[in-house]
Amino acid sequence: MKRFNESLDDLNYSLQQLPNNGFCLGFLGATLVKLGFNDDALSKFNKALEINPDDIFILNKRAKLYHSLCLDNSGLIDINKALSINPFNHKALSIRGEIQAVFLDSDSESLSDINKSLEMVPNNVNALKIRARFYHEMDRNEEALNDLGKALNLAPNDISIFELRGEIYRSMCCFEEAIDDFNQMLQRDPCNIFALSYRGATKYDQELYEEALIDLNKALELRQENNLFLLKIRAKICIALKRYHEALMDQNKILDNEPNNNTVLLERRGVYQKLGLYDKSHSNSTHRNRITLKPTYSY
Repeated sequence: MKRFNESLDDLNYSLQQLPNNGFCLGFLGATLVKLGFNDDALSKFNKALEINPDDIFILNKRAKLYHSLCLDNSGLIDINKALSINPFNHKALSIRGEIQAVFLDSDSESLSDINKSLEMVPNNVNALKIRARFYHEMDRNEEALNDLGKALNLAPNDISIFELRGEIYRSMCCFEEAIDDFNQMLQRDPCNIFALSYRGATKYDQELYEEALIDLNKALELRQENNLFLLKIRAKICIALKRYHEALMDQNKILDNEPNNNTVLLERRGVYQKLGLYDKSHSNSTHRNRITLKPTYSY
């Protein structure tokens, strides 16, 4: 972060001397993205492209930013323009593949672009990660793992590779391998909420409930908002441990935010019965029956 702030100071100084320097504006935008200032970055990219409308570097960067902001239509326009200028730009092909997967919901077209990108630059770590995710979504998990193995050889400290590989291993019920990857993440970032929550979920899958609860509690200490996924897992763990009052507290928090979540309502009914609260169990069941016309699929 310090390096990016120093770069920001240098670029701002350069632009004071040459305010219409498209090169500096483009790099300033890229630096602002790294620092999380997306609106400012977009403004710099826009100004840079007014000066140099065919700058592929900036078109790629703006397309990537649009994609992160869920403005995939705008991102696709930029990336198609970049590829009309240079059809063999491997970064543009990689970005278009990533965008098309969301915007067009087309794995085959996306995979075609990523494959072309990797034919040009076989050691492109980002493209390998993107293709691995496509393979995973297409249930081609062995190919996904092969790509991630290559990516780790090139970037052994890239946490996002361990994250995706752990997710894939867990989906394949390879729980020990998944936990190894989540452990690798936590060695590099002890407060990584994804690693804690998914390691906890994997230990729940293994019926290691006490260990799972430790991970979930730590994750919930770190994330006190937008944490429904964590609460859902912890409620299940508490039920497995017969800690019904604690499970009920988590279920109530979930239903405060998702009152029509039929799965949690059904589980809460079971908890009420375990606690001997049969009146509440009946009330909970009646409520669940009343809302089944509007089911949710979030859990």
